[in-house]
Amino acid sequence: MAHSLREELRHSLQRRITVMWRCNGTAACTTGILIEVGYDFIEMVGIVPTFADDENSLPVNWTDPQGLLLETIIPIKNICAFVEDVPPGRKVALPVCSRRVDP
Repeated sequence: MAHSLREELRHSLQRRITVMWRCNGTAACTTGILIEVGYDFIEMVGIVPTFADDENSLPVNWTDPQGLLLETIIPIKNICAFVEDVPPGRKVALPVCSRRVDP
């Protein structure tokens, strides 16, 4: 399965995706541009916060976007699912993203 998942992820290189994955015993959702698919990992980069238009979010200094970039490396074995072509300024989330995930 890891081989076919890796091939599917390669089709999404340089595209904005959200990845649902296991992180320290909990579920995590990470959104950004997929910049690398390695043998056993992926690397994503995205601007934080993702919801730029959220009325309840804290003010963000958009004059320095480099300070908002987050690079994330995710082991392929921890990936549960991913969503392709997520629109800019948005992310995909699951209602249970903060709950424990069984390995």
